[in-house]
Amino acid sequence: LAPAAIIHRDRELVVAEAEAIECESHGAVCIGRALERNSTLMKLDLSFNENLSDKGATELAEMLRCNSTLKSLDLSDNQNISDGGIGQIANALSENKCGLTFLDLSYNGKMTDGAVTQSLAEAIKVNTTLKNLALRGVSREFGFDGERSFAATGEIGSCCGKTPSKRPGLTDDSAAALSDALAENETLTTLDLAQNTRISFNNTFMQCRSCLWTTN
Repeated sequence: LAPAAIIHRDRELVVAEAEAIECESHGAVCIGRALERNSTLMKLDLSFNENLSDKGATELAEMLRCNSTLKSLDLSDNQNISDGGIGQIANALSENKCGLTFLDLSYNGKMTDGAVTQSLAEAIKVNTTLKNLALRGVSREFGFDGERSFAATGEIGSCCGKTPSKRPGLTDDSAAALSDALAENETLTTLDLAQNTRISFNNTFMQCRSCLWTTN
């Protein structure tokens, strides 16, 4: 059965992992709609799905608006989710209708400062459930294929015949926006910005209240 069908039929399912199954946006749409009627699933892993795009992210955001059971959502390593999709997720977080406590958006190569400064930071200001937010490696100097090659060989090179691409990534503007947001947030305890090479972690804005900034 497809993940969406399993979620729809299994009323006792607590964890669903669809990691690296080439889940397309249509699949994410089906999963999102299934979760709108699900009251047991607490963890959903959709990482490493290269075909998952803004359309799928938008449907997942709609699900978050009516599902208060899901606590953990992993959307890391999805190279076709851009600022638009991230913005939809952030808008859902702003409405505080979901119970999400963990969100992983790491290694999403199309994310830019705009996703953070215009969406995520604003959501953090008003969200009262999220405790852990991971934004690792969004601005590494090489993209998805080069990263896999690096992991395998220790060298930044081509993988599967493809040339590694640079990411727009996050800069000090993102870190500053997040710092300002944390000044108004009382819930988030861990913010993981490790492996973002364009952020200067020695800046004074990193010294922000008691939130744990993970930077390495």
